[in-house]
Amino acid sequence: MFGDHVDLQILHDSNGNNKILTSAALTIQTLSASHPIIDMTPGGAVKIYHNNSKKLETTTGGIEVHDDLTLDGTLYGGHTIKTNFDGGGHMYFRNNSGTSLNFSSHFQTYRDNNEGGTLQTHIHYYHGGYCELLHQGDSVLRTLADGVQFRDGGAVKGQFTDEGLCFGTDTAAANALNDYEEGSFTPQPWSAAGSISYSHAGDARQGRYTKIGNLVYFVIRLQLSSVSTANGQAFIIGLPFTASNRTGSVDSCHAFNINFYEGIGGLGGDTSITGRVASGQSYILLQKKGDGSSASTYSANDWSGNWSIYGSGCYHTDS
Repeated sequence: MFGDHVDLQILHDSNGNNKILTSAALTIQTLSASHPIIDMTPGGAVKIYHNNSKKLETTTGGIEVHDDLTLDGTLYGGHTIKTNFDGGGHMYFRNNSGTSLNFSSHFQTYRDNNEGGTLQTHIHYYHGGYCELLHQGDSVLRTLADGVQFRDGGAVKGQFTDEGLCFGTDTAAANALNDYEEGSFTPQPWSAAGSISYSHAGDARQGRYTKIGNLVYFVIRLQLSSVSTANGQAFIIGLPFTASNRTGSVDSCHAFNINFYEGIGGLGGDTSITGRVASGQSYILLQKKGDGSSASTYSANDWSGNWSIYGSGCYHTDS
């Protein structure tokens, strides 16, 4: 016992056990600089210092490590960090194996053994390069400079970059799928002179489309009654995208086929009604033609009464 009180005792027994007993805070510090080395509070925290800088502290929930934590051990048999923190958080990992970028870091999980030799690597980071996600040790996702790559172990199955989605090992920008979309639109009859009055029931004006890259595939249904006459070229307007305008190119081939129609007048000696999507526009130009004859304009003057059109088409777009 030291001093004039019993709040600090140093004990030694016959079994070689040494104890320091205290009822108040206890600090072990350097003599010259008065820097703490260990600071202990009864019923509270224990703090460990290095060169007057706190490095380790006990808390009611566990321990706090200040600054970096370095672990040196062998695979499967070395030091282990375990956590049971359900509230989420962040883990920062630094690899000090060298100044070169040509080294990698691994985040690995496994149970109490090596699981029969199966390495449960979940994340692999190659410093200065890619990061990849693995399943049962096989790479399934790897980052690229401008996107991600889908993998099956060492085999590349596809990638998604600034150019779009490529399949397999193909990385050509021209082969990349850069857009896919499905949706609906509302077609309606029109004329060169403007709008046309008509009636329709419920869902009698319907259009649906699928856009794959720069190709738009669509179907329409029009079942109209009491259609008034109008002057000039007959149109169907309301397509979801503007057709490309590349004269003389295959990209200007915008087809529309009427698969079924009834009640359509004004065909005369022609045997069918057809159409095409106008270049640089979002409407269909309707035309009529006979067997072996050239197509001619279908006039909205012949559009009166009750009629139905079911059609489908495909066109290029720059949208």
